Amino acid sequence: MINSEKKSTIKEGKCLWCKSKTSLAISCFDTLYGIPGKRDYYFCPQCHSYSIYPVPSEKELTHFYETYYPLDNEITLLNRGFLHRLWQRLDGQDCLGEILKPGSVLDIGCGNGSLLATAQNMGHEVWGQEFNPVTLKSLEQKGFKVTDKPITSDYFPRQYFTNVVLSQVIEHVPDPVQLLRDILPLLNDQGQIIISTPNPQSLLAKIFKNHWIAWHPPFHLCLISVSALTDIAKQLNLKCTKVSKRTRSWYFHVSFCSYRYGKEGEINTHIYQGLSLWKKLILIPWLRLIDLLGWGNDTIVVLSKK
Repeated sequence: MINSEKKSTIKEGKCLWCKSKTSLAISCFDTLYGIPGKRDYYFCPQCHSYSIYPVPSEKELTHFYETYYPLDNEITLLNRGFLHRLWQRLDGQDCLGEILKPGSVLDIGCGNGSLLATAQNMGHEVWGQEFNPVTLKSLEQKGFKVTDKPITSDYFPRQYFTNVVLSQVIEHVPDPVQLLRDILPLLNDQGQIIISTPNPQSLLAKIFKNHWIAWHPPFHLCLISVSALTDIAKQLNLKCTKVSKRTRSWYFHVSFCSYRYGKEGEINTHIYQGLSLWKKLILIPWLRLIDLLGWGNDTIVVLSKK
């Protein structure tokens, strides 16, 4: 468990993953956008996940997203050739396109549509869900089939999708297990759920503690442990077919800048200065070693129909 830097008047919380009682683990503040105020994350001894507590209301979260979250509506399509794919692997990027099975793809929280574009170029039928109205309109204008409707609506066909992707999404929802249950009726007989999410047991989390960038308060509500993600397969009658860890050099950079320059209520401009190529080349061998040892920053889990 990561130690907290301050005491809280709330001694117990509730785990957003397994609903067990939790205890205060860490207090941290936003180091990306300068949102004022500290938030507390509570550790669950049952599933080893961390949940924000108290959980921001829907009204508060709407305000935070509309006021602070970047409206990234441009799709960046770089050279998708061998050298580019090799660089992605070396740099510890998710490379979720390589995990997709042939067939339809639903990207929940598709953001600027980079995965949609990649999957479409690979020959997949692509669908997207996105609640950001600016990004949604931009993707519609580019011809993508996207919507802001809930996945429980009749808009999404049942038993249809071969791939449902949650890339850096599941940590943003207040009931992540229910989200997975809502996805199940959408999967066809060959269907799989691909999850990429921050790993709260990563080495970067242990090194940078309350300055680890993936705490990302108040937007990240539940940081889910690897064991919780793999154990959920049994409850959902699925099979866990892949577990891997990835650490991008960018995550080290932003966590270091958060530790070195982060101040409560101030935008950390050092984060947006980027990381030079030579620094990346120095970091990459060490980050790949971290991943091999199972301490990577992101967890990638694939849950498939049995």
